[in-house]
Amino acid sequence: MRSIRLIAVILAVLVGFTSCSRDPNVVKKRYLESGNKYFDKGRYKEASIQYRNALKRDPRYGAAHYKLALVSLKGGDFGGAVSSLRRAVELIPPDQPDHWDAVVKLAEIYLAVGRGEKQYMDEVEKFTKDLMKRDSNSFDAHRLVGDLNFSRATEAYRNKHPEEGEVFLAAATAEYRRADSLKPGQQGVSMQLARALAAKTNFVEAEALYRHVIQKDKTFQSAYTELYRLFLYQNKPEDAEQVLRLAFANNPKQFGYLTLLARHYYAQRRRDQMINVLNEIKSHAREWDQAYLAVGAIYLGMGDGDSAIREYKEGIAK
Repeated sequence: MRSIRLIAVILAVLVGFTSCSRDPNVVKKRYLESGNKYFDKGRYKEASIQYRNALKRDPRYGAAHYKLALVSLKGGDFGGAVSSLRRAVELIPPDQPDHWDAVVKLAEIYLAVGRGEKQYMDEVEKFTKDLMKRDSNSFDAHRLVGDLNFSRATEAYRNKHPEEGEVFLAAATAEYRRADSLKPGQQGVSMQLARALAAKTNFVEAEALYRHVIQKDKTFQSAYTELYRLFLYQNKPEDAEQVLRLAFANNPKQFGYLTLLARHYYAQRRRDQMINVLNEIKSHAREWDQAYLAVGAIYLGMGDGDSAIREYKEGIAK
């Protein structure tokens, strides 16, 4: 009798387990959890497969759409990310953080690749209003409003409406300052604020921001190159030169800064200094296999084909 009861209990457990394993809600969550483990390990292909398996069980599973969007972003597939993010925004309830993170990421993509397209900019405006309504002190809301106004300012100037552009630029600057007050020192906001200030010809504050970004992250290339262009615009070639020298000193394996410096000297008609930098570039040929190609390309860009051929031949010989 006891053995019969034991068998009955075992059968009941097995039946319960089988029914749970066939429950779509249970199965989809297992796929999601498995995908998350792969995602955390950087195995995005396997993660994508598991998230798609979850969506086969439930095409309206918002969490899987959201995670699949993150995989697409890791792979640079913005089209796939947009599709998944839109579904995530639609299906994840607004009381969950992933809903709002999907909103923010979707707005960022539209601002990056759909800039100037009214349909996308209108959608970004709606997103920012929703974010602001949820939290008037939202860092993301203020920085995205800043980006939207900066984009509109750029369009206005391009279409030769400077007065309208100034209004949008002032609004963008105010929003970036507000975002910076909420979360100080964020690289993206600092860079955008520096660009807005430079466009408003507030060169002193723009320079200070670029230098602050460089101080915090000496590897960030855009801060160097934009500060370099800022000095050229102000007709300060010596200051521009020092920016490139600082960039290479801080990043001694980034030889592109030396090629920029050589071109800078050529533009300033300082041929001796240019040749010195070109020789310096060639001295790094063991570390950088493109050294002679880069030097040859500089000569070719100057219209000096003979010198370019000489550098290419020397590179082949070495």
